Amino acid sequence: MVWPGTVLAQEGEAAAEPEHHAHAAHGVPPEPVGGQRWATDAPLREAMLRVRDSVAARTDAFHQGTLSAAEANALASVVEAEVQFMIVNCELEPQPDAALHVLIGRMLGAAGALRSDPESAEGLPQLVAVLHDYGVTFDHSGWEPVAP
Repeated sequence: MVWPGTVLAQEGEAAAEPEHHAHAAHGVPPEPVGGQRWATDAPLREAMLRVRDSVAARTDAFHQGTLSAAEANALASVVEAEVQFMIVNCELEPQPDAALHVLIGRMLGAAGALRSDPESAEGLPQLVAVLHDYGVTFDHSGWEPVAP
């Protein structure tokens, strides 16, 4: 996985780099051409399923105003661990990798918000939005986002 700011020297990638940075700066993942979705690999699919399951398990508590600090911290820990898993194990092409960076940044921001305030609109709701955007942006067969 290549992180933002890394110089890509392979043929054809240099032209995509300014677009990648422009999208990343605005929190918008670069989209594949023709309305298709980016390819995924097994580690990415596994990690995102674990994040989705952890978010889904806590949405009712969030909406009822009963998400405890311990539950919010546990969810934040899952998100952070799964992001680390993706960093170590995902092997995506540069453009889908750039799209994933945007989602990872949002997930880590949401994890921080959860630790600060379990009921923050920037916490669990942001994770729900990221899971939706992941399904729109990446080709993950059978993907079901979490209902808001």
